[in-house]
Amino acid sequence: MGNFHPGRAPPHADILGALDVAMQEFSRIPNGANRRVVVVTDFLEDDAQYRFASDPALAMPATAKILSTRIRAARGFNIPQASICLGRLGSSDYASLSPRRKEAIATFWQVYLTQNGRAPEITFDGPGLLGEAHGRCLGTPIDGGMHEVGR
Repeated sequence: MGNFHPGRAPPHADILGALDVAMQEFSRIPNGANRRVVVVTDFLEDDAQYRFASDPALAMPATAKILSTRIRAARGFNIPQASICLGRLGSSDYASLSPRRKEAIATFWQVYLTQNGRAPEITFDGPGLLGEAHGRCLGTPIDGGMHEVGR
């Protein structure tokens, strides 16, 4: 990735695709195994189909929820018995967004990554998730495997 600049997202971010790969890999892990997905990103999907920084469906939380539900159903996203931890990294692209769009993007990911009725929370110290070996994110799951970060 020769064009990477600290504080700025890579030119394209396929978070949905990475989660699809995680789902495929988790299907090979036996039930009862320790299943954790740690997502550390600015949460701005930017691929051939979606550009979260400007997509009209991500202008408001209500429309983001509809889009998220539709994409999750179309992709069949589900990682049963997994802990999902979200850490938001700052980027210049994210910083330039309106508060409403930031809220809509957070809503999108919370809806998309809800497992067993529990929505993950986004912590604002993305790299901090990795340093907490005994913290809530990488420690013992809460209620069926989802972690609440930042409470």
